[in-house]
Amino acid sequence: MPGAPYNDAYPVGVQLKPYPHVPSDLRADGRRHDDPVGYALAREQRGRERIIAEETVKIVREQVAQCYQREGVNHYQNCKHLTKQYYDLITAPGFGILQPGKE
Repeated sequence: MPGAPYNDAYPVGVQLKPYPHVPSDLRADGRRHDDPVGYALAREQRGRERIIAEETVKIVREQVAQCYQREGVNHYQNCKHLTKQYYDLITAPGFGILQPGKE
């Protein structure tokens, strides 16, 4: 992408780890969380993951539009992989957001 702040290629083979899950249920003694700091960190991380998922959808949408313009009448065949990737992202729950790990 011209003008992008990071022109380096994406790292290959990177596997993201799910963020830790801290339950938000109310306990018998009236306290909301066993670990309030962990809960706040998990909530912030979920927000970051949501933003990343939404931006990923925007990037793939832009790639689909560019492919359609570049390929013209052949976009049905030549852009099929991007269209499938975009469809999979937008139909996944939460745009394919990384879900919390089970501990």
